[in-house]
Amino acid sequence: SGSMSEIVDDGETNLDLAVAAAENAVTELRNKDYVGVVAFDDTYSWVVPITKAEDKDGIKEKIETIPEGGGTTIKPAIIANAPALIGDAI
Repeated sequence: SGSMSEIVDDGETNLDLAVAAAENAVTELRNKDYVGVVAFDDTYSWVVPITKAEDKDGIKEKIETIPEGGGTTIKPAIIANAPALIGDAI
């Protein structure tokens, strides 16, 4: 959302903190683990489609491309993307 541009700590924005948290989570994954990243505002998109966490640097680079956005409409993103977490997706 627009609030992600708000400066909160030592000149960092909310988005900077969220990106750092996501990157730290990726760092802790094993290569055989799976990861996927969906960005959302008033729409949503897969930043990192569900994949094995083998290329952690590449995954982090994609996370760093997430821009600040408009709204915070998470429900459609969850409903539309939940099927990717079950069945043949993994």
